[in-house]
Amino acid sequence: MHLNITLRHTWIVFLAAGLLLACSTPNSISESFFLPEADDSIRSSSYGVTYYFSDSARVTARMVAGRVREKSAGGSTSDISYLMDQGVEIYFLDRRGQAHSTLKAEEGFMGRGRSTAEIRGNVRMVNETGETLETELLYWDQRKDSIYTPAPVRIKTRTKTIYADRGLRSNAAFTAYFLFGIRGDLETNGAF
Repeated sequence: MHLNITLRHTWIVFLAAGLLLACSTPNSISESFFLPEADDSIRSSSYGVTYYFSDSARVTARMVAGRVREKSAGGSTSDISYLMDQGVEIYFLDRRGQAHSTLKAEEGFMGRGRSTAEIRGNVRMVNETGETLETELLYWDQRKDSIYTPAPVRIKTRTKTIYADRGLRSNAAFTAYFLFGIRGDLETNGAF
């Protein structure tokens, strides 16, 4: 048997060998897309997730997250937590099911069986009258139907901007709030 290898055949062999090596390289884009993440505590990841929260058989809030990663710190189900790391939006609903306030942030964190969620990263909340709350960290207590933060906040109303260096406590509708460490306000004459 005689092998007749031409230049054309040589390039085909090199091309095939290169493709095989590229596919077997751990840093390959196509392979890393299907590999599990390096964090061993991640149990699962879900995309485009919507959660509904209720109280006395009435839906009180709807949460939409770009990605939810279920993490486990131990062996029991009480050690499971949920990290929403690709944006989170919470719509607080009135008795008719209409949103009376909305909250948006970069990420959120909730523990299974716990009533408090931690929301962080460019947190922005708007109530039904158009007042806005901006901070970097906010906690939502579902059982108490309230929000709070020890972090500095900025609140914009139709006529002024208020800064509070030591945070706030409010109802989830963001209509009745207490500010801590107010350092001043700035008149804006209705434009903001």
